[in-house]
Amino acid sequence: MLIQNTHLPKLIFCIAIAFLVLGLSVISTIPAQAEQKLVGHEGGEVYAGNNSHLTIPSGALTNQTLITADSLEEVITTDDETILTGLNTALSRLDSQYAYINGLSTVVNNPSGEWANYVYKLSKLVAESLIIKSKGILALTSHNLDDDEDALVYTRAALDKLDVLDADLDSGLATGKIGSVAYNKIKAYNNDIRAALELVESLHYEVVVFELGPEGTTFLVPAELVIPWDVIDYSDGLFWYSGDGEVIDLIEMEYFIDDVNQTVNFLIEHFSEYYYPRR
Repeated sequence: MLIQNTHLPKLIFCIAIAFLVLGLSVISTIPAQAEQKLVGHEGGEVYAGNNSHLTIPSGALTNQTLITADSLEEVITTDDETILTGLNTALSRLDSQYAYINGLSTVVNNPSGEWANYVYKLSKLVAESLIIKSKGILALTSHNLDDDEDALVYTRAALDKLDVLDADLDSGLATGKIGSVAYNKIKAYNNDIRAALELVESLHYEVVVFELGPEGTTFLVPAELVIPWDVIDYSDGLFWYSGDGEVIDLIEMEYFIDDVNQTVNFLIEHFSEYYYPRR
């Protein structure tokens, strides 16, 4: 095994550690990819999902223990209030944008003006604005239901549709066709909406969670949580996360790089839920 450095580097992590570690009630309902294995003084290896495994060295345990290892992908947030504000801001600007574009697209409001010949194109922008709003409402609803994964999915869907609206605005609907005043105003709405949605997106963290049990297990010799380096973003700062959504503190966690197997090996002294940013 090749180790990148002769000394084990210490990576400053904000590691998300949920203090409600796996208890017996959780172990009794183990997801399909979880593995249970009886490990004693001789040590052993337990598959942890995501092509990762927990290696327990000889002498780490004094008694035989039924070890459980599992992993899953989650999305977590650390600033609910700012996310809520951002989504509400985006929706408010979308309401204003929709009202403005819809007004321009109504022939009655422009019986002989330059808009009359471009009603169908402006109507397309109206439809796109409504789709963005629908995605924003779904993101807000999901956030209020504490469904962080769906909140992120719908936020990104709204941003993608905003890109489409921008492209349609610039392609065939440039200033010479809808007028510079309308073009610039719709663009200004887009910029405000994008800024709010990008802020919301930036406050969501995609992580891989490793759940290790049973609760209270400690090792005389550290175990190794071995994760392929294409699974997690080990080069960036991680975070220590609590159930109430607050960043608690920075901690140091030892690891080393296995260049041959292309893994990051984290040294685990006790069991908790370890959250790592998804690559």
